[in-house]
Amino acid sequence: IDLLQDMRQSTVMPDMTSYEYALKACYGKHGEKSTTIIDFMKAARVVPSATCYRRAIRAMGQHTLWQKGVTLFDEMRSHDIEIDEFTLNNFISSCITAPEPGVTAEVFKRLEADKGLTLSELHYDTAICACEKEGNWPEVVSLAARMGERGVDPHMITYSSVLTACVELGQWEAALGLLESIRSENIDTSTLMFAINEVVRACAKAEQWNEVLKLHTELRQLNRELSGDGPDIVDV
Repeated sequence: IDLLQDMRQSTVMPDMTSYEYALKACYGKHGEKSTTIIDFMKAARVVPSATCYRRAIRAMGQHTLWQKGVTLFDEMRSHDIEIDEFTLNNFISSCITAPEPGVTAEVFKRLEADKGLTLSELHYDTAICACEKEGNWPEVVSLAARMGERGVDPHMITYSSVLTACVELGQWEAALGLLESIRSENIDTSTLMFAINEVVRACAKAEQWNEVLKLHTELRQLNRELSGDGPDIVDV
């Protein structure tokens, strides 16, 4: 910031690259100074670039200044500045630092309603992880459902979070349905076994013992395949 001030006082006006590098230097301990740099630009009647906004929003998230991040994001939208996948994810991540629960979920609903934005699996994963940390299990399930409605393919991280939510909410039928989706994916045996174990927990919590027995049988078979012992031999 001092260097930018010196440049202006010596009549050498900083260019966009200078501002972008200054904002990058704010990462870490000096994140709060990024708003000062943005103010410098506005005073000089320079419209910040997409890179400037992305770096400033990221810095806000590192210093729990999520409300300033919201202001910067709204400015981007008002100036019709293109928002790429990483800027959008930086913004969602900055909201996670809000001390009040539910902020990320509410902000994400606003993003979903914005026709000019494209939300990817990365954005849904970030929002779902935020709700999982808060223990907001109904919202985890809701986000996963809305993700499917938009045709966004989930990551295994998403499946894991939703399965945990199903366990917490006692939604064993939803967990079984999700397991079917996981089986259709090309995933390794260890990951599938983890998913089945989560569904076992959901079914056991709901006292669905027949389902628990079926799943345990499948787990034993997968464990044998994983260890190379081969399938069970059944006498008839």
